[in-house]
Amino acid sequence: MSKLYSRWEISRRIVLVLGVLLLIAVPASAGDSVPDWFRQLAHAPLPKYSDEANAVVLLHDEAVTVRDNGDMYVNVRRAVKVLRPKGKEEGVFVVQFDKDRKIESLKAWSISPNGQEYELKEKDAIEGSPYEDALYDDHRVKVIKVPAVEVGSYVAVEYQQKRRPNVYSDRWDFQENVPVKTARFTINLPSSWEYQYRFSNWAEQKPQNIGANNWLWEVHDIEGISEEPDMPYPGSLAGMMAVTLFSSSIPQATPMKAWSDVAKWANTLNASRRVTTPKMQAKVAELIAGKTDAVAKIHAIASYVQHNVRYVEISIGKVGGWQSHMAGDTFANGYGDCKDKATLLVTMLQEAGIESYLALVDSERGVVNPAVPTPWTFDHMIVAIKIPSNTDATSLFARVDDPKLGPLLIFDPTDDMTPFGLLHSTEQDSYALLVTGDSGELVKMPLLAPSLNRLLRVAHLQLTPEGALNGEVEEIRWGYEASVMRARLVNSDRDKRVKVIEEFLSEFLDRSQLTYASIQGLDKYDEALILRYKFEAPDYAKTAGDLLLVRPRVLGSKSSSIAEDKKRKYPVTLYPTASMQSDMIEIKLPAGFKVDELPEPTQVTAPFAEYKSKVEAKDNVLSYSRTYTVKDLVIPVDQLGALQKFMRGIAADERNTAVLKKTP
Repeated sequence: MSKLYSRWEISRRIVLVLGVLLLIAVPASAGDSVPDWFRQLAHAPLPKYSDEANAVVLLHDEAVTVRDNGDMYVNVRRAVKVLRPKGKEEGVFVVQFDKDRKIESLKAWSISPNGQEYELKEKDAIEGSPYEDALYDDHRVKVIKVPAVEVGSYVAVEYQQKRRPNVYSDRWDFQENVPVKTARFTINLPSSWEYQYRFSNWAEQKPQNIGANNWLWEVHDIEGISEEPDMPYPGSLAGMMAVTLFSSSIPQATPMKAWSDVAKWANTLNASRRVTTPKMQAKVAELIAGKTDAVAKIHAIASYVQHNVRYVEISIGKVGGWQSHMAGDTFANGYGDCKDKATLLVTMLQEAGIESYLALVDSERGVVNPAVPTPWTFDHMIVAIKIPSNTDATSLFARVDDPKLGPLLIFDPTDDMTPFGLLHSTEQDSYALLVTGDSGELVKMPLLAPSLNRLLRVAHLQLTPEGALNGEVEEIRWGYEASVMRARLVNSDRDKRVKVIEEFLSEFLDRSQLTYASIQGLDKYDEALILRYKFEAPDYAKTAGDLLLVRPRVLGSKSSSIAEDKKRKYPVTLYPTASMQSDMIEIKLPAGFKVDELPEPTQVTAPFAEYKSKVEAKDNVLSYSRTYTVKDLVIPVDQLGALQKFMRGIAADERNTAVLKKTP
């Protein structure tokens, strides 16, 4: 499903997909005159920027003009100064186009530090797709890489697009990952047209009236969204403005003032696609045969679409990013993208007499702002399934209790790793727009309980008098903890699976050797994933005279130094989802040794998480147990002190040692 990607998102995709082509130098004409607007920006004084700033955007100017017939023209000017070596990537300019967005003109320029000027034209651009896995997609890009880009260079681009919109809604992404000196957005509308705008992650800026129904927004000295470890998704932090344009004279120029307007528009695109076929009807009958329980029927149909319909990107034009193919075609072909799979699932459930709805979401938590209705905040489509009354839904944890529609199961048929009844981590604690016929509503998706995403690690180990450690470990994983490990293992051969376990052991055990490994339930997505392995570690315990120093916490680490950064600007994402992780480790002591000293029990608590551990000795066995429970995911900056204290408590426990003494 397509989305209006921010500049840094689309550039990242281009680097990944067209990376080899971008290494090819494109001849440029030197000595050509750069436009006056660019030269003036290059000669204007600039303030000193921090060492974190790789570049500064001198100007990003978007001007939208709508003609009386509804045609839309978008003119863009962008100029950047490179400040650091990494900022040289700003010399790659990306312009998106498709059958509804035609590039009318395109030029780019650069000025080297010694004043040499270069110009590139549209014929010098490389054309490609931003998608790696698209079966067919006419969402294309033209990429211009300007020459002579080094620290101190200035680069610029100017282009015009002619758009044939199916919806007159847009977004202005004025905050980027580098500082922006000036950002402008202009709309020039026919006299009968109106507009509405809303800002997200930014204080409202009133527009200036610069002509007849001609409006300008301008923001200056915008701080860049610098990268920090474990920060929330940058798009959830960046300032942006959503704008909707509307007029009674153009049928598709309907206002999108509320989420219900967005849902109604999405429904008009997809309602006609939910048509069954005889083969689809036969498959539904086969799947639900002998099942009287509604949950069992839902499970059978949902699992079929989840695991038997292959995901591929197939979009045609900007509407193609929103409009699914006919459900019968997706069923017959056995493949489709997220909206195709969602539409097929809704159609098959309908055939079984079960009501369900399409739901629009963003694949990154925090991007959807409930106060800013716009279609350009979504990039994914899932399904909300109405749970019939008098149904035992205790196994369906990804539920929303809607006051109008009743209990709903939120299900993602594209996510083939998450068990039925649960929800992908990035979709939890986020928003979904339900498409319910001619209306719709925004609902908050649940954050699942920690107990549904569990890791239990049980180890039975033997310590030798020389300090070597060997034994066997069993890991049982449920929910997210199973899904994330399955994703690493399921498409790998045995050697790569073994390597995953070996690399894990090497993090905590010097010179360890894996001697046995097995995996249970790898392709049974609704069941626990179980890993069993054995190892030998020759130098685990440290000797000090007649003492052996043993770390009871043998495997795994929960601590983090993330909160130690004094300059942090953004919240910390503590973990992808709520989770409960437990260790139960038994170490049989070597003959001739007894416990001389044990660490004290540890308990550290915070509003967002809890950690408990203890070490005991009984019958010549050292037992270590701990449980780490994550309850909240995002830690605000004003709670970093609490996070620091919490993590220091865990780190101290993980460093603790038990002292064994040789008996006389």
